[in-house]
Amino acid sequence: MTSETWKYLDDLGKLRKDNSGLKEKLSFTMQQFKQEMNSVQNKLNSTLQNLRVTKACVIKLKKSCRRAAVQKERAVKKAQEDTLKKRSVHHLMHKGVYTEETRNLIRVLVKAGCSRDSVTHVISAVLKAAGISVIGKISHCTISRVILKGYFAACIQLGYEMQQAESKLYSFLL
Repeated sequence: MTSETWKYLDDLGKLRKDNSGLKEKLSFTMQQFKQEMNSVQNKLNSTLQNLRVTKACVIKLKKSCRRAAVQKERAVKKAQEDTLKKRSVHHLMHKGVYTEETRNLIRVLVKAGCSRDSVTHVISAVLKAAGISVIGKISHCTISRVILKGYFAACIQLGYEMQQAESKLYSFLL
């Protein structure tokens, strides 16, 4: 029995020795696990913080996008209104000089048989029917001057064209 007791005591000593070795390995492994857990926890916290910042940035960008869309709509609407306002008004003069459009319109109306005294009224009535208001008036003296200047410009143009022509054929009808 004593030999068996010694044997059991020997086995018990070995088991205690093995047990203490396992305890050391277990504590070392637990320390490594705690360090890894701390590292993972730090990374998780950092990632969560980055996620919060990114979500806040996304929210700001969405708000900015919505505001930009509203501002764009307002700008387009304002530009359309300004364009309609500009189109709905016709200025007969620009910087104190009758525009070329106005002069051409005067020539066409007089050529069509409109009296010089009623050219302004005809222009106003036609543009008013089209929904365009007219700013300015034309005197019958100005109308005569525009027609005369148009005649002189046509004569000068004819002379220039005749000078540039390679051959000339004149025909006079009496």
